[in-house]
Amino acid sequence: MSKKIQDVMAKSIITVDVSEGVDAARARMVENDIHHLPVLDGDNLIGVVSDRDLKLAVSLKDLSSGPYGVRDVYVADPYQVAPDTSLSEVLGVMHERRIGSALVVDNGKVVGIFTALDALRVLRDELEGN
Repeated sequence: MSKKIQDVMAKSIITVDVSEGVDAARARMVENDIHHLPVLDGDNLIGVVSDRDLKLAVSLKDLSSGPYGVRDVYVADPYQVAPDTSLSEVLGVMHERRIGSALVVDNGKVVGIFTALDALRVLRDELEGN
């Protein structure tokens, strides 16, 4: 039986609001040891921001006239899947699109996230027979 994304996704979801600043988002990532944050506008999922996006924004901050916010750096329309999507399908799309995360959405709510690091964990577990 093939695995579903809900079997291997991270279920503890940390999000950021589009109105927050880059520094707050980055602090949230460091505090929770994560590399991706779903971006919400109120209760609506509108994007995702990665640590790479935030590092770039911070490095460019000195060149701008004002502070960057999440709204300036997030990626709109993130890759979204249902909880019962096959792991194989998600891995294929992530590879094909060269993206680092898939947001797992059920009834309009983010219920999980699956990242490239999660994919490595799944591979390790498979190799070890777990």
